[in-house]
Amino acid sequence: KDAPIYMSFSGDELTLSAGNDSESQAKELIDIDMDGQDIIVAFNPNYLIEGLSAISEPFVHAKITSAVKPVEFNGQQEADGDESMNYRYLVVPMHP
Repeated sequence: KDAPIYMSFSGDELTLSAGNDSESQAKELIDIDMDGQDIIVAFNPNYLIEGLSAISEPFVHAKITSAVKPVEFNGQQEADGDESMNYRYLVVPMHP
């Protein structure tokens, strides 16, 4: 079974973490520009990678309303620009 990828949004930082106690673990910190409250969302790694790899723009915009509702990912040409409507990917979070 695939261990979920956790996306923890807090302030101006996104922490990506994967793995569990019985497997290899990985963690990556990414600077972000965020509006809204801190949130942690878990995704099936295959679905997350499939959708994000199809975004051709240099930046990604994520619309998250809760940890259990579908998340919409769009590309952006600029960090503070509008999201592109050329491609939208919806992925439902896991319930670990």
